[in-house]
Amino acid sequence: MFSSAIALVALFATAAQAGKRGLCWTYYDSTLDPGLFNNGDGEVVAIYDYETYAPPSTNGAGGLGFIGMQRCTDCTSSPIADLASRQAAQGWATVFTLNEPDVNGISPSDAASWYIQYINPLSIKKALPAVTSSATSGQGLSWLSEMISACNGQCYYDYINLHWYGPDFATFQSYVESAHTQFPNSQIVITEFALQNPSGGQAAQVSFFQQAFPFLDGASYVQLYFPFVATSPSLFQANDAAGASSLEFGMTSSKSSMSAIPGKRTALTAEPPREYLVSVELYVPNAAGSALRKPPVPRRKGENKKSTTPPISGRPWDENQKKVKEKPSWMSLARSSTRAGSWRPATCKLSDEDNRCLCNIYVDETILYQTVYVHALNHTDIRQADSSLFLRKNCLGIYSAGGQRWGSPHATDPLYLHFSDTNACNTWLALLRSYAKPELYGRQPNPDGGLYRRNLGSPRQLSESISNTTANPDSDTRQEGDPVDMDVFCEINLNNTLCGRSTLKKCIGSPDWHEGFTLTDLPPFDTLEVIVWNEKRLLKPINLGSIRISLGNFRRGEVVEGWFPVIHAGPTAGGIQVGDIRMKMRVDEDIILPYSAYSGLLQARNILDWMDDFEHKLHLRSISSELMYVAIAKNVLLDQVFELADREVDGTPRSHNTLFRGNTILTKTIELCMAFYGKAFLEASIGSSIRRLCSEKIAIEVDPARSGKSTKDTERDVELLIYWCKEFWNQIYAVRNECPNEMRKLFEHVRKLVEKRYSRNNMPEEQSWDLPWQSVSAFCFLRFIVPAILHPHLFGLYPGLPTMPVQRSLTLIAKVIQSLANLNASVQKEDFMRGVKAFLKESVPAMVKYIQAVSTPVVGDTHGLQSGPAHTHARLNVVNSLHQRGATMPALEREAIPLLPHVLDIPRHLAVISSAVIRSVRFADHKQKMFDDPHLKELRLKCFELEEQALSRVNQLASRMPSVQRDVLTSSDDSPREPDSTPLPSSPRTCLQLEVARPSTASCNSTPSGMTQPM
Repeated sequence: MFSSAIALVALFATAAQAGKRGLCWTYYDSTLDPGLFNNGDGEVVAIYDYETYAPPSTNGAGGLGFIGMQRCTDCTSSPIADLASRQAAQGWATVFTLNEPDVNGISPSDAASWYIQYINPLSIKKALPAVTSSATSGQGLSWLSEMISACNGQCYYDYINLHWYGPDFATFQSYVESAHTQFPNSQIVITEFALQNPSGGQAAQVSFFQQAFPFLDGASYVQLYFPFVATSPSLFQANDAAGASSLEFGMTSSKSSMSAIPGKRTALTAEPPREYLVSVELYVPNAAGSALRKPPVPRRKGENKKSTTPPISGRPWDENQKKVKEKPSWMSLARSSTRAGSWRPATCKLSDEDNRCLCNIYVDETILYQTVYVHALNHTDIRQADSSLFLRKNCLGIYSAGGQRWGSPHATDPLYLHFSDTNACNTWLALLRSYAKPELYGRQPNPDGGLYRRNLGSPRQLSESISNTTANPDSDTRQEGDPVDMDVFCEINLNNTLCGRSTLKKCIGSPDWHEGFTLTDLPPFDTLEVIVWNEKRLLKPINLGSIRISLGNFRRGEVVEGWFPVIHAGPTAGGIQVGDIRMKMRVDEDIILPYSAYSGLLQARNILDWMDDFEHKLHLRSISSELMYVAIAKNVLLDQVFELADREVDGTPRSHNTLFRGNTILTKTIELCMAFYGKAFLEASIGSSIRRLCSEKIAIEVDPARSGKSTKDTERDVELLIYWCKEFWNQIYAVRNECPNEMRKLFEHVRKLVEKRYSRNNMPEEQSWDLPWQSVSAFCFLRFIVPAILHPHLFGLYPGLPTMPVQRSLTLIAKVIQSLANLNASVQKEDFMRGVKAFLKESVPAMVKYIQAVSTPVVGDTHGLQSGPAHTHARLNVVNSLHQRGATMPALEREAIPLLPHVLDIPRHLAVISSAVIRSVRFADHKQKMFDDPHLKELRLKCFELEEQALSRVNQLASRMPSVQRDVLTSSDDSPREPDSTPLPSSPRTCLQLEVARPSTASCNSTPSGMTQPM
């Protein structure tokens, strides 16, 4: 009965190309050996049988690579509870999932939840459920797209899985190509396909497969395919898809890694060279850019000189097509300090092969600018560049030595890459670091890949005030000398590398910046240098002097504030003091243990309850963001905020005036959430309007008592105020649908709580109608948008503090927008604000629509505001790769790769929290009974255990080192030190008490710069 099928197999084998074909086997009770179809030449190389165990036939898998399939959510023959254990026992390296769920009553959302729970944890390659070729809405590719949306970026997969039955090859080819168009970043496996009841019988099927095989072999996006060929002639003629047996041929591929037994068939286990592409803008110094100019294109005689040559890619040329688009007002802010270079369109191509990872950077699509050996870099060589350098966000800096890249003569200058949005920037930061070397100590021998890792620099904000004066350094309140007309800016250098730049202050006398810089993920550092420049028109900036600070003497985690002398290097050895700068500084350094060491930490309670205890009992107000990051990474933040909101509303008196009071843990947490999730939304809402107003230096004053203007001039200012209020409000309203889904869910919960608590039966109708909307605006505007209008420099919307007249304009606009958010169209308290009444009255209905939009979640939202499906697929491709490669890494190395999409690092955040608790205990007044609380007592004990473990690992590493290095590591913290040349600040104000005998910039327990005292 099998002769016909075997003859058909032989026919296929003659036309086969090794690499992609496999065998579907369901003939369990037959003695037919699948090995008959394995001739050893790789024509048939893999097998699956719709189950999670190999076929119990004469020869099992017949020497082919077996692929398990969990065909249903929980099958009797393949229980879902046994999936992981069967995979581990049999060693198969790929799993197929759900068979045709789109026509079997499984919803996309249920499939997504099931996939995340049961398939994600498997550290092997994964295929999404196999869907039919049905074109009916809610089936086929439509169902698959809905499932991917329901996954919300949390489904890890390597392939999409297709089935097809139809009339002819052209229809099949069109279907496969359309699937690739819809999912361009996903590899495809086709696990069933054949003609549907062909009128020409077996000959028509053979002809179809002879056309299909070459097409699939040549399609780079098709990883594997399984032609459906029934082994029984009767089944073949009926083309029974549920028949007892079917054949599908040839699935070897050096890219697939789908062998059942690793190493058994080298063609199946070889890892492919992975490739990733992204369009960026590259900062090219002028000296390097001159060598990249293309030679003039020769023209034929008589050719129109205005005609342009299309690019090599053949796509229509669009000047802005590949350029990263940014708000024009950001571009206009860049001053002459960036004149040493320019931004040019570029393409980054990352490829890994044979334990090497190369990043080729092409300028203008065709010119290879540099090749970076990513595998030779450290994690700290790849970090986000401070936005102050180029007045651009989403920039990555690659800081490498000459031997770590090849290309232009300027191969030691940092590379700066500007990405189109935050998602792309974060994705490539994680991708590049996954191939670089993490900051690990005590690598061998250790099952975790090391004893610990170290982090220098923290994302926690520190508000810095920088002001320059030229007076007595012993006086805390400086008296200015003779005023000097100067245009001054500062540059911040770490280990002689430029890391930040202040804005240019044009003033007579002492400039005042009020600017902060947060430098994170730093390499081992020695010296911080702040250089003060005087910018001259048409001339190079003049170096006025600098401050050099030895960072090895700073106690980690504590704030130092004071006046630092600016020294101008002159002919004398010591230099000349030309002034002082007041700065506030904190140096963070943490030892990070494996994540397993932190098990049980902060697990017993709601994160917001911990936040309350940290702030009010431990007085640790700077740790709230770390607690929030942990909750976000664990995907529990919103649920825990909802829980606390329910508690607060239930415990609030009936008066709505006391609802959601300021400075509570709930309101502070929601403010943190909005600042974290809403950066892009805030930029889209008011960023361009603020920068335009600041760049045009709009000065509005409608109070006659302040301005002393005539009535006519005041009326003109009122008209100007109304104009700018409309500009702001129109932009805010235009982007209402771009509100992130996380914020929408928060606002929806708040609105529904208020609706439930203050029903119309208990309040006047007008008040009960407004209150739910006002409760949302109390967060969205009062605590988010309006503060950003008042202080744009604190929200990253404008570089530096606006001038006083512009600040006054922003204050007036903020007042009007807040009144609108309160749904208050009545006359303002100030008489001079009466002119905006008409604007408020006509805008209130739109404000209600706005609040309704931002408090209504979008179902199935899977990507950010600025990224579309292409960006989402590209990110998922990286996430899947990181998940797959991370499974083979030691724990510390895997945990050092930041988690997408928010580049979080749970062990690092927990290490920061643990260190802060230890410091709080050591500096606490032990007369206070703060640790009588059982939760805090348990937390304190756990943190001390972590400190002991960290000390033990440091000592273990020290014992392996030569005696000289060991002496440095284990030397007494209070041992005498040689004086250094670091200038000391006078009259410092420290946030924590320091020993009086030590200078203000020195640590109470100094630690060598190469190590940290474990906290």
